Amino acid sequence: MLSDNTEPNERTFHNTEAPYVLPNDLEELSRLNLQHYIIRYYRKGNYGAPIDKNITRILDVGCGTGIWCKDMANEFPNALFDGVDINDGIDAENLFPNFTFKQADIMKGLPYKDNTFDFVFQRLLVAGMPASAWPKLCQELIRVVKPGGWVEIIETDIYFRDYGPAWKRLEPYFTAFMKKRGIDPYVVKEIPNFVKQGGLINVHHSRHISPMGISGGEIDKFMVKDLAMVFGAMKPLFVAASGMTGEKVDQLLEDFQSECFEYKTYGFAYHTWGQKSF
Repeated sequence: MLSDNTEPNERTFHNTEAPYVLPNDLEELSRLNLQHYIIRYYRKGNYGAPIDKNITRILDVGCGTGIWCKDMANEFPNALFDGVDINDGIDAENLFPNFTFKQADIMKGLPYKDNTFDFVFQRLLVAGMPASAWPKLCQELIRVVKPGGWVEIIETDIYFRDYGPAWKRLEPYFTAFMKKRGIDPYVVKEIPNFVKQGGLINVHHSRHISPMGISGGEIDKFMVKDLAMVFGAMKPLFVAASGMTGEKVDQLLEDFQSECFEYKTYGFAYHTWGQKSF
């Protein structure tokens, strides 16, 4: 169920103690669906870990609309899929018979028994997880995967490189939002260490450029569109923190989009997977 923590004509946000800064309304759910296809196109697939095609149970942690599970079911039609998220925002179009959803705050632990899944997948929770919570989250991902199974994590540090004056105006407020909630985006660089400490072996880690104007291609356009939706949802926070008018923030966000291509902006994504020892 979507939160009722809203005012007329405003976005709705999580009515919980979770630090997640983005909304949980229908507009945000649509954005998450778009984001899924951007990542799938850019990464050339839904996963990177060398999982067996005959695996029988898969978990998506922070599953959002359920779209990753629905997409994966085309590749693994005989597998059972589970999704868990703090928000009950599963898109009806993403429901299918072998999918089960649980609503839970993953910072309090995953609601599954030890050694349950063949593959555990998690991506883009950096804006909703305090830095101090990451070691425990990684331990939980490892706890619920079977011996010999795989854990995969895709994250970004949310910081941009080679950006223009519009984001220079807004970035300090964005950083302050994160810091106030205990979020340190650079903590994602430590994920390989967290999963190794948790017992994963055969750990793969790679860093990839997220094009936001640097290549000038279609993927850049979609990346920037996704970011514009993210920061547009945060507009009330920018207004409250900066004292700027809503119109001024709108103009800066519009300028940000064009400047991404002018300044050839980019970011980094981090891709980690590893296997639980037998």
